[in-house]
Amino acid sequence: MQNLSIRIGLAVSVLGVVSSSCTVNEPLVNRSSQGRIRAEQVETVRTQKSDVLGVEDAVRVDERPTGLTIPVIDVDHVAVQSVGVVDDGSMALPDFDAAGWYEFGPSPGDTGSAVIAGHIAFDDQVGVFATLDQLVVGDQIVVHYASSEQRIFRVEETTYYDKESLPTETLFGRSGEPMLTLITCGGSFNPGLLSYRGNVVVRAKPI
Repeated sequence: MQNLSIRIGLAVSVLGVVSSSCTVNEPLVNRSSQGRIRAEQVETVRTQKSDVLGVEDAVRVDERPTGLTIPVIDVDHVAVQSVGVVDDGSMALPDFDAAGWYEFGPSPGDTGSAVIAGHIAFDDQVGVFATLDQLVVGDQIVVHYASSEQRIFRVEETTYYDKESLPTETLFGRSGEPMLTLITCGGSFNPGLLSYRGNVVVRAKPI
């Protein structure tokens, strides 16, 4: 089966160029504004494209998410870009100030798990999901759509996974109840690899 690498986390560019001057040894969300991360190598998460992603099922334009609001962590109508895959088979990265919805998966609110990924930080800039790990059960997430409609989701869980244990088949599943899945980097920072050791995953259901 063909593998698909999902690049999640920090990057200087979509090519994964990194700065050798990075010396931070803990996550950005636990640091003051005086200690900023310059760059981090993108992380990869592998899943089974043929079983999970369903590339042939395109979502109608008016059903596509275009914005995200999470009041409790001051994410205010951040742009959501539709992203596909790049030449090496990896999920394309959104801009540092936007989130990226995997356009070959379901739209938020449809059957299955709709995945939106965002940066913790991006070349000295705070990313849109820098404080994603602060979300708790009951917090609300508002998704804005191309049709100008919006829908509210309720957080069901916020979980940290080591990269090796990330349940990608579940997170990218295309069956079952509707679920919004937000993903970013998390855990402790490994300065030797210029990479976080895991991922923060928030799962939310439509209200």
